Amino acid sequence: MPLVTMVGLFVRAKMGFGFSLVVVPLASLIVGFSSSVLFAIVLEVVSSSSMAWVLRKDLRLLDAGLLKVGSLIGLFVAWSVSRYVRGDIATIGGMTVVIVTCIYVLAIGDVRRKRPPSRRVLPVLGVLSGLLNYWTSLSGPPVVLAYARSEMEPKKVVATLTGYFSLLYFYTFAVEVVAGRYDHFRYWAIAIACSLVTVVVIRPVKNLTDRIEIDFHRAAVCLIGVSATVVLIRTL
Repeated sequence: MPLVTMVGLFVRAKMGFGFSLVVVPLASLIVGFSSSVLFAIVLEVVSSSSMAWVLRKDLRLLDAGLLKVGSLIGLFVAWSVSRYVRGDIATIGGMTVVIVTCIYVLAIGDVRRKRPPSRRVLPVLGVLSGLLNYWTSLSGPPVVLAYARSEMEPKKVVATLTGYFSLLYFYTFAVEVVAGRYDHFRYWAIAIACSLVTVVVIRPVKNLTDRIEIDFHRAAVCLIGVSATVVLIRTL
C-alpha cells in the first residue's frame, strides 16, 4: 500500500488530480474495491491538504470555492432527479460525453487555446462536476477539461485543482463518516501510516515532478479520457 500511495502522489503532484484514479484500481487488488475507495478518500484528504500547503502561495481559493459551491448545487440537483433517472443510464451518458469531448479536443488540438474559465463560468463547471460525481464518482472531467483547453500555465492549473479537490475531499470524507461507511473500515493503521509518509514526502515528490517535462494539457485530457473509459466499461 505505501508503494501504491507513492505512485498516486507522483500523479497528484504533477497533475493536481488523479490520486484516486491510480490508487483505487491498484489498492483494490490488495484490499478489495470498497475498502480501496475508503482508503483513497482518507489519503486524498491528506495529500490534497499537504499539496495545498506546499502550493499555498499560488492557491486560488476563491476559484476553488466557486467550483465547490457549484458542485454542491449539482449534487442536490442530481439527488432530486435520481428517482426519475436510472443511475447506469446517467453514467453511460455522462462518460460517453466526456470520452467524445476528450477525443475531439485531442483530434483538433484544442488545448492551450482559450482563456481560463472566468469566475462567472466556474460555478457552472462546479454544477457539472457535482452531477457527474453523484452518478459516477468522477468529479474532475468538467473542471480539468476546461483548464486543459485554456492557456493557463500548468503551475497555476495544478494549484487551482489542488484547492478545489481539497475542499471536495474534506466534504466527501465528512459525508462518508456521517453515513457510517467507515464504521467497519479495517485498514486505519495502514491508512494512517501512509498519511504520515505522504506528509513527509509530498514536498520532495513535488520538487521531483517539477523537473519532469511533459505536455501537461494533453496529458490531463488523456488521463480524463482513460478514467472515463474505465468507468464506462465497468458500468457496461
